[in-house]
Amino acid sequence: MEEGRSDEPVEDPRETAPLLPPKDDNESDVEHSWTWFPMITMMLTTFVSDVSRGIVVPSLLAFCRRIGGDEVSYGASMAIFSAGRIIGGPVIGYWSDKRSHKEVLLGTIAIITLGSVMYTLSPNIATMLIARTIIGFGGANIAIPRLYVRRHTSLRVRTLMMSINTSLQYAGAFLSPGIGALAAMIPLPVGMGAGIIAICLGAANFVLVIFALS
Repeated sequence: MEEGRSDEPVEDPRETAPLLPPKDDNESDVEHSWTWFPMITMMLTTFVSDVSRGIVVPSLLAFCRRIGGDEVSYGASMAIFSAGRIIGGPVIGYWSDKRSHKEVLLGTIAIITLGSVMYTLSPNIATMLIARTIIGFGGANIAIPRLYVRRHTSLRVRTLMMSINTSLQYAGAFLSPGIGALAAMIPLPVGMGAGIIAICLGAANFVLVIFALS
């Protein structure tokens, strides 16, 4: 054995370094207390974005038939919403990287609301399909609340807030068909009740974002 040489393995500091920085026990959550109103608004945005997809489902087939469509139109309207989200995801992500959360959310909520107006007043299948694409495009803003939660919470509460936000997304998917079924009982032409509720939710969400985000 060569003099001064050790056979003991040398630890690579990269292998022993923690994946996350240690929590500071003296860290105060006071600096994050101001985020509660914006945080609630962001989570409601997540809820509304998913409600915009499912609220029309109970009346959608009847609505398609009322404006001259059939089961094929119904299937196309379901698929094209998701296509709108697929297209909107990268666009809204790029927009959010360049501009403020407030601008992106107000813009996308306005898109959803205008799409809901177009859907509610659709005179034919083509208009309805365009409206569903627009709503889906705006609904891709569902990633923005997640990003906001990530950037504006401490490590102590981040996982909890992310979990609540995800739960509200699932709640939107769970409750929206029931809300749509109740809307179908409103004495209006079929499909209009769900559309009007979607418009009101979008308008309320828009106002909340104006006041919640600086």
